[in-house]
Amino acid sequence: MTDRSQRIPALDGLRGVAVLAVFASHIRVPGFSLGGIGVDVFFVLSGYLITSILINEMDRTGSIALPRFFMRRIRRLTPALLVLTLLYILLAPFIWTEWSVGEHVGLSALSFFYLMDYARAFWIGHNPLVHTWSLAVEEHYYLIWPFVLLAMARFVPLKHWVTVLAAAYLAATLWRCVSVDLHGWAAAYFRFDTRMSALILGSLLAVMFKVGTTGRGRQLWAFVLIAAACAISVLAIRAYGGDETTGGWATLGIAIIEAVSLAVILTIVERHGSGSATVLTRVLSGAAIVYIGRISYGLYLYHHPLTYWLHGYHWSFVLAVSVPVCLVIAALSFHFIEQPILQGRAPFRLSGLVPSLRAAAARPSSG
Repeated sequence: MTDRSQRIPALDGLRGVAVLAVFASHIRVPGFSLGGIGVDVFFVLSGYLITSILINEMDRTGSIALPRFFMRRIRRLTPALLVLTLLYILLAPFIWTEWSVGEHVGLSALSFFYLMDYARAFWIGHNPLVHTWSLAVEEHYYLIWPFVLLAMARFVPLKHWVTVLAAAYLAATLWRCVSVDLHGWAAAYFRFDTRMSALILGSLLAVMFKVGTTGRGRQLWAFVLIAAACAISVLAIRAYGGDETTGGWATLGIAIIEAVSLAVILTIVERHGSGSATVLTRVLSGAAIVYIGRISYGLYLYHHPLTYWLHGYHWSFVLAVSVPVCLVIAALSFHFIEQPILQGRAPFRLSGLVPSLRAAAARPSSG
């Protein structure tokens, strides 16, 4: 099997586009009110990347080294998040005085321990750290998914993996639709169990490559699944008879964005494997957007507290201030915190900056 977990520049470029779309929506740039769809792109891409990594390890070793996997996830995600939450605890009481210190500490704890998805769904309103709900969704998936793959490897023949995950994707889509009726669109939008469909869909794509599904076969599977997911969503909208705007977005809207994300990722990976390029892959492989994709984690972490603080100003002012500030902070976080710790080096060392910059230019990330 071809190693589909290899680094593909255009996938980093896609991540860069996604984070910029989310950034623009939070700045309230005209025309980007739906920029939050970038989160759906992140979910599908994360499912694809993490599953590619895991199944390639299973091919090489026959299993998954769970302690190593979880330690790498901790080293990749926790340091930057810890710095953000500590800075928030130090600064937030002076910026948002309407909340007590205890409330700020509570928000930090919910973010750091990846609980913001359920907190936002059921009992907490909008706040400076609310964007960490999507990090919580992905982290919950990382905690569960290796065990699911190991169980599938033991009990499910490889030729049935695609069918099993296709059924899981449709079941997850149906559950989100049901949850809109049971709990309201906000609860269905923000929490792990109702948003894991995108991660499962990305994982399904990785599995298609593993089992050797042909290009035409992948396209057929994708078409059937997306048509079924959209049909489920439309039927749900008609059945529950609630607010068709918000409810429709949490059902049909998400299914459509997942479909587009899958199609783009599939195109990028197939084109990379064949050595050919399209206008899309060339644009997404540009050095600037690839680099933004590489530092997208820090950019995502820091952009929302800053734009939340500046939300009373005109969007053009917020754009002019927040974008350069967040790009600098994200780059510093990437080169001095995230990459050194991930590579087993001490953080905050200037001597590692030049090699890190060279590596960033030469090796797009895989997840």
